[in-house]
Amino acid sequence: MKYSARRSHFAFTNPDSMIPPDANRFLAVTNNSVQQSPEVRLDAAIGRKSSLSLGYARLSDRLKQGGVVWTFDPILGTLVPTSYAVPSTDVADTGWLEVKTSPHDRFHLTLGGYWGRETGTSGMLSPKVVALYRPHQSTWWSFVVNPLFHADASELSPVEALADPKGLSFLSFADGGFGRSYELRYQRQGGRSSTLSASIAYQQISDLLVDTQDPTFTGTPNRVLMDDGRRWVADSAYEQWLNDKVTARVWVRWQSSRGRFPTALVTGNQWPYTPEWQGGGRLDYINAHGLRVGLEAVAIGKRFYDPENTQLVGGHCLFNMRFGFQRNLRENYFISAMNLTDRDYENYIGFPQSGRTLVAGTEYRY
Repeated sequence: MKYSARRSHFAFTNPDSMIPPDANRFLAVTNNSVQQSPEVRLDAAIGRKSSLSLGYARLSDRLKQGGVVWTFDPILGTLVPTSYAVPSTDVADTGWLEVKTSPHDRFHLTLGGYWGRETGTSGMLSPKVVALYRPHQSTWWSFVVNPLFHADASELSPVEALADPKGLSFLSFADGGFGRSYELRYQRQGGRSSTLSASIAYQQISDLLVDTQDPTFTGTPNRVLMDDGRRWVADSAYEQWLNDKVTARVWVRWQSSRGRFPTALVTGNQWPYTPEWQGGGRLDYINAHGLRVGLEAVAIGKRFYDPENTQLVGGHCLFNMRFGFQRNLRENYFISAMNLTDRDYENYIGFPQSGRTLVAGTEYRY
């Protein structure tokens, strides 16, 4: 059993609000949140080769949102700053059940289901399936049906190591939103210290919020609602030890997406900021004295930034390098050099990213 309580305060100010080119209407935003969450989990053995796990969690969030926003005054005929305060209490319930069994030494199976419900929604129920087959020690196949939904308030539920949401997070969904991913994966370890992996996944999405502004630099970024979406994702990676100190890795990802965007009145268009092709590679050197050197190249293709699919963000290729020295188990020193070629690029339209950047620091583990 577990009980947790959290209190948080978020404050955002934007003095340039509504001063071109900043079209953000919010001058200030404050969020005060008080959360309480009880949770319970039970694990039990069922026979010699099977086990059962089940649990339930409830998250209650008392939220008070306020701030100052520009609104239109019909008397003055212009925009005026207006204060607002909106209190609310939201409750999210999560329940889950899993049965794991190993009918054969080379085959492991997990079957279960996850249920979630939030205030004002009817709730959702989604299956979970994990099938792992290892024909021999160096090769394995896996098939995973993994649920993902906004109402997930569980912290004690099992972590599925084979599940790959491909960049999706339960935080990306609107209230009541959910997704389901079907993924087939293959991995093989070669005789010369190499690893080859490949996967293909199909995802079904409901009520996903897609950022159209960089959330790193915007307190309240614009987001567009996709109430129904589909995505195919295929990726592959190959890693090889070149000698006892140097490894090389290359990877590539392809994806095809389609969605319905009610606010834009479009259906069947690509998801914003979802490139069809991505790829990269890296070289890493490490020795017994704690010295680490890594060189990385990452390429991202063109992608649409609007639901209407009329405007493109240009692709880019970046080169990064990192030097590290781990003095002992607790101390690590590093220097990171990013965007070595000083390329101009944007991850989100209107938000230029840093040019050549040098960061140095130390990490200490307690």
